[in-house]
Amino acid sequence: MVSKNTIVSHLVELCYEHGVKHIVFSPGSRNAPFTISFNEDPRFTCYIIPDERAAAFFALGLAQYTKSLTAVCCTSGTAALNYAPALAEAYYQRIPMLAITADRPEEWIDQGVGQSIRQDNVFHNYILKSHTLPSNTDKHHYAARLINEVLLCAQGSVKGPVHLNVPLYEPLYDTIEKPFILPRKIEKLEFLHRVSAHEITRLAEKWNAASKKLIVIGAIEKDATLQKLISSITNDPSVVVLTETHGNLVDERFHPSIDRIIEGITDDLVEDFTPDILLTFGINLISKKLKYLLHDMTIDEHWHIDPHPDLVDTYHSLTIHIEDTPLGFFSLFEGACKPKESGYAAQWNHLEKATQSVHYSFLYSIEYSDFYVYAQLIKSLPKGTFLQMGNSAAVRYIQLISQRYDIVYSGNRGTSGIDGCSSTAAGAAWLNSEKLTVLLSGDVSFFYDINALWHKYLSKNLRIIVVNNKGGGIFRIIKGPKGTNQLEEYFESRHYVEAEFAAKTYGLDYYKAENKDELDEAISHFFKEKPRASILEICTPTEENDKVLAAYFKQINKALGK
Repeated sequence: MVSKNTIVSHLVELCYEHGVKHIVFSPGSRNAPFTISFNEDPRFTCYIIPDERAAAFFALGLAQYTKSLTAVCCTSGTAALNYAPALAEAYYQRIPMLAITADRPEEWIDQGVGQSIRQDNVFHNYILKSHTLPSNTDKHHYAARLINEVLLCAQGSVKGPVHLNVPLYEPLYDTIEKPFILPRKIEKLEFLHRVSAHEITRLAEKWNAASKKLIVIGAIEKDATLQKLISSITNDPSVVVLTETHGNLVDERFHPSIDRIIEGITDDLVEDFTPDILLTFGINLISKKLKYLLHDMTIDEHWHIDPHPDLVDTYHSLTIHIEDTPLGFFSLFEGACKPKESGYAAQWNHLEKATQSVHYSFLYSIEYSDFYVYAQLIKSLPKGTFLQMGNSAAVRYIQLISQRYDIVYSGNRGTSGIDGCSSTAAGAAWLNSEKLTVLLSGDVSFFYDINALWHKYLSKNLRIIVVNNKGGGIFRIIKGPKGTNQLEEYFESRHYVEAEFAAKTYGLDYYKAENKDELDEAISHFFKEKPRASILEICTPTEENDKVLAAYFKQINKALGK
């Protein structure tokens, strides 16, 4: 059965034609035509999650895992506004998502009718394209063109979220066995921009002449072909690659623990480490220390690779924007690169070895703390784990720990908010049936998104680890808040809540650790196969964690003679 509304039936059919398979609903009446039509169609998998914010982040997790366009659908009114955080995250992560918001007809808006707000283009700052469809079903050909346009946009060379706002008259629940009219699917053949042979030659001449080349990799999906190309370029002793864990490109010659290694670059050494050419790609670097360092360097050539036409000049040094995917560019560029005699890579390797030695020595004798916990957890993750990194302190600690080549790093680093980390992990875990999905989260992030557990789609392979230091521990790490009178109450939001009763409320297995021995015992059981999702809560000493981290960097600086 399908809605009698022709525009609704067109949207359902075109979603299928354009590859949508998963739709996450939240309860409501105005979106009933979509709920019924999608749910009655065996070509789709439908989910129902009451909290719209959690629903949107859950859909983000589905899209993150499947790498395909996923839809969310809600009723009219303020329900739609709850989609904004997840759509913003999808926008900056370049993840395709479709928001379908049911609406009242246009003549009802601002006329005192319940659940009626201004929904036209409501997400305009955080989407690639939005259309409000006609409420007159006679205009179904026009509606089909708009739907095609939006769905194509979401999956173009620059992927991202899109929005369809659909005003609907009553009756809402009338159905027919099959549509009276089928829409026409429109295809778009999009040839990825390729750098011309002339430009490749010009860039290669500059590259091959430079004796100090620095490649910095932000968040990017695992890609075996791209991995081989970057590894090949790294055979050059004048090339250095810095990558963060969510860069997901790994090679023993790369440097993933950026904050640790750049501690050795003192003011008098900045010029020695300043590259002749800085080449960047990937999304949103985590390391503030590296951002500050690159910003302070005088860099003559900065090339940034990104298919999005907007210029991204994070370090105020951009000279060439290469409008291509990293794979597209390096497929052409790698063959033109020639090694250059240089001691640049050796300089970085010296720092890597010196700081790595201190790192392992420190971890061997470290006291029980956040740092100790994160180090033990990363070491203990089973091979093949899909790791969802929480934001704030969690992701920063993970960056300090040696990268695992046998796990996948992911997280909400598009906008870096804490508001949907658990829901995103739940979405990714639901389809990851063979391997574990592990969320490594702080306590504030976990409790903020507690409705991530309020639905029936918690995979038995989902493991949630909550490092509970009784507040926002990040505010003891970053500069500023610690020196104020408002640290505990206003910045940390100190609390004494624990996760045990949340686990009981939502039917999850629960484990707890408060010291090294209990942590070892919990880890020995936590990652084993279980009949349901599980939570491991690890309580750490609030007022000691930042001191341990400060001692870590102090020891590195001492070893480097700073």
